[in-house]
Amino acid sequence: MRMKKVKNVLTLYTRNPNLKSPLEVLLHPFSSLLSRHKRQLNFGSLVRTMFGVDSTQNLNQPQQFRTSRHLNDQSPNKRPNNVFNNGACTHKFDWKTYQRMDRIYSYLDCLAFHYVDRMQIITIGKSYENRPLKVVRIGNGANAQARNAIWIDGGIHAREWISPASVLFIIKRLVEDYDQFRDVLNNYEFYILPVVNPDGYEFTHTHNRMWRKTRSNPRGLRRNNRCVGADPNRNWSYEWGGKGASPNPCDETYRGERAFSESETMAVRNFIMSRAHRFKLFLTMHSYGQFILYPWGHERMAPNNWRQLELLGATAGEAMREVNDHRYTIGSAAQVLYPAAGGSDDWARGQAKIPYTYTIELPDTGRYGFLLPAPRIKSTVQEAFVGVLAMVRALNQFP
Repeated sequence: MRMKKVKNVLTLYTRNPNLKSPLEVLLHPFSSLLSRHKRQLNFGSLVRTMFGVDSTQNLNQPQQFRTSRHLNDQSPNKRPNNVFNNGACTHKFDWKTYQRMDRIYSYLDCLAFHYVDRMQIITIGKSYENRPLKVVRIGNGANAQARNAIWIDGGIHAREWISPASVLFIIKRLVEDYDQFRDVLNNYEFYILPVVNPDGYEFTHTHNRMWRKTRSNPRGLRRNNRCVGADPNRNWSYEWGGKGASPNPCDETYRGERAFSESETMAVRNFIMSRAHRFKLFLTMHSYGQFILYPWGHERMAPNNWRQLELLGATAGEAMREVNDHRYTIGSAAQVLYPAAGGSDDWARGQAKIPYTYTIELPDTGRYGFLLPAPRIKSTVQEAFVGVLAMVRALNQFP
């Protein structure tokens, strides 16, 4: 999405002006503009106000949104016992609420403990605030090195809560319903990172619901300073610093001091490059907009295999429509939306040479945007899984 600051009190979110999609206005909840003109802020269906939290949530409920003195008041390595119930990893972990990092870590640990024959956890590095980056490997172990691999990640942008939820649901289905998907798991090995940006994700739960960037802070700025962090999806080396990537640390699309300045992106790069020859498909889950996007993002042009990318993307889009009747727009990222250099999808295609690379922007198309209500989690994650499964099953038809 395209973002533009206006007098430091609001941010405009727009998509491609050729598309008939809403314009969103994000106002700082304590801005003088909001306090003076709140009653007049009625823009109808084309423009809406967002107050940094879901208006359907009660701000007095601390489990929905709370402010704490210390971001690490709950250790990321602590395993809460109530996640486990007689071996059932899904107890208290459902897709009715958005989960915090401690519960996500515990859920993954529980799955790995109970399904040791089909999954393992690989810690590929740590975030700036020392949270582990846990990649889930799913496969049967037999002739693993001979099989092609698939990468899936979520949560690269902190505020896109439906992304980690969807990736976790993909893990759940592949692990718990393993026998149903032997046709896929006998041919591919999955490497899945549910939350690329765990520091930012936690910050959206404790301080600022609309935070997007990482939480790196080498200059020692105050925690709530908007100049903290970098956009982890502008921080990749392929065409780093080009169009749509800001050199200003205070912008949401700040590219970072250099390519891979963020520990999170560097860890993913190192892991993928150590086995890049095996990866055939790279998927990064985002929200929102209902798009299935392939390279290039840095410039309005398409890679040489764009026809195959279009066909495989359409396979996923058609399958996803069958679930909730959501239509997905499919195409090259910069052509469908706008140029944005330094993205992980362009890097995966251009640097790691992964032939099939996509960014999937999950629902909705703007009514709730980043603040997709919790009652819509389950239907959305099911939609995401069906699309990914259809894409993987069709992958053998593509060179």
